[in-house]
Amino acid sequence: MGYYMKIGIYTFFSSNYGAALQAYSLQSFIRAKCPNSEVSLIDYVRDNRDSLEKVFFKRSNNPIYNLVWQFFVLFRYREFKQKVKNFSDFKAQIPFTNPMTDKNSVSKDALRYDILITGSDQVFKPSNKYKDIYYLSFEKDKRKKIAYAPSFGVSEFSDEDKKYIKTALSDFDALSCRETDGSIFLSELLDREVPSVLDPVFLTPKSCWRELEIKPGIEDYVFVYCLKDLNKLLAVAKNKFQNKKIIVLAQNYLKPVSGCKQVFYPGPREFLGLIDNAHAIVTDSFHGMAFSIIFNKDFNVVVTRQKAASRIQTLLEKLDLNDKLIKDENNIDLNIEQKKVKIYSENLNSLVKNSEAYLLNALYSTD
Repeated sequence: MGYYMKIGIYTFFSSNYGAALQAYSLQSFIRAKCPNSEVSLIDYVRDNRDSLEKVFFKRSNNPIYNLVWQFFVLFRYREFKQKVKNFSDFKAQIPFTNPMTDKNSVSKDALRYDILITGSDQVFKPSNKYKDIYYLSFEKDKRKKIAYAPSFGVSEFSDEDKKYIKTALSDFDALSCRETDGSIFLSELLDREVPSVLDPVFLTPKSCWRELEIKPGIEDYVFVYCLKDLNKLLAVAKNKFQNKKIIVLAQNYLKPVSGCKQVFYPGPREFLGLIDNAHAIVTDSFHGMAFSIIFNKDFNVVVTRQKAASRIQTLLEKLDLNDKLIKDENNIDLNIEQKKVKIYSENLNSLVKNSEAYLLNALYSTD
């Protein structure tokens, strides 16, 4: 595994913790396994990308919401500014290309790589206006095209979607998907085996994540990481962990949270520390759940966004952890503890090895 290759990775990296950490992990794994190669993440700046460099930006088309949001940002300006710096510092550790803002620039840049990799996250979402880039719709020539753990973000496809997907993926040398239903869909559509592999964050060992993390300086707390419905998550946390302090990270929640300590926009390294050092985690985030598993934490996950349900359920089913899914925050089993840690760790190790084997075979296969 020592010969030289130029490898370009097309994925999302933004001020979203999951996107940033999966991008970091994918390139780290490939750089470690291809030490003599040049590995770059493509810094494609989409016009709808939430700005990593700005504190104030338009968040909604609703002018009233925007006004309220800007007042909130002004009130928390120092913390927002620190978050921007934290993400910028984290990004500086990753080998990105120079920023590119149009498809022509990205297409031209693609010509210099031997291998093009797309994934993870929802890079295959059919409604994505930038899908040509993430479906690697570039001149193939002798270049190898690989999909590692992409997600569609939807479970239903129009005939037009199916036609586009089938055409766009016809020249891929290796295909995989993060969700089981996505793998089944692609296998049937393309008449080829398409395995389901783990999200890239699982390719980085727990020890390496711990070297990156920044500890929160807080002890004996339950960490609530919320993307949508904070009330549901707090109901679980307060019901199940009645004698624990609660630390809340709710990015889009403007109101103060009574009886809880709020943290506003830590960076990726601080995010890792908040999970690893928690007594337990309650979340509606796939990556909040993923890192709870990586760090062997007690956790519960609540589905508050239907588009995230498939990826959450796929992983829980693979690890035999379906009991960690809370469907009714007002009727939970308080007796479910950190169940089968050793068993799910063993299952996880097997899944990680299979995912690593898929990616290494895709990189080095000469077929």
